[in-house]
Amino acid sequence: MDSEPIIWFSKPHMGWISTLKLTGVQSRVLFKIFVDIDHSNRITTGIEDIAKELVVSSNQVSKAFKVLEEKGIIYKDPDDANFYKLNPQIAHKGNVNECKENVIDLAHIKAIKQLEND
Repeated sequence: MDSEPIIWFSKPHMGWISTLKLTGVQSRVLFKIFVDIDHSNRITTGIEDIAKELVVSSNQVSKAFKVLEEKGIIYKDPDDANFYKLNPQIAHKGNVNECKENVIDLAHIKAIKQLEND
């Protein structure tokens, strides 16, 4: 019997998320993201599909993605700008080594953005 991959949550960051005052749609999109990430934390479900499943408009999901990105919960995948990734410091799917790889990738992205802003 195959088991589902484990999703690891960071307790401090989950507490932080509870202080962000996300709207109902934003919270529902975030929980959908938790379900739909792959082992590289890439969000594998498109905006239209998320909208259909949550019975909201694609525009609402797009706005939720924008807010989640502004708050540092998700970020654009540096390898493919058509995708987003969940911040691995909040949660990740898979084993510890996969998490470490995702955290290193995110740190690299943040360093590049800092250099671009300087």
